[in-house]
Amino acid sequence: MRRIINYPPARGQKLILGLLPFIAILLIYLMASEARLAVNPGDKLIPSFSSFYGAMERLMAQPDRSNGQYLFWFDTYLSLWRLCV
Repeated sequence: MRRIINYPPARGQKLILGLLPFIAILLIYLMASEARLAVNPGDKLIPSFSSFYGAMERLMAQPDRSNGQYLFWFDTYLSLWRLCV
């Protein structure tokens, strides 16, 4: 009789087991962010996902006031250029 540890997981189980650590980390982050923001709404250590979305929207979709460039895309371009040089 084979022990349960010797049975390979099925394809669906492999997918679930592979995603499980990422889901756990995401849930822990959400709970920690909610707890910190409940105490201090201006906390920037663990921002909420809505703050992430707002910052990425501002960086990706709105040009900079000083030079008119989209900061995210220009910075990404320069970083990739430096890696290739």
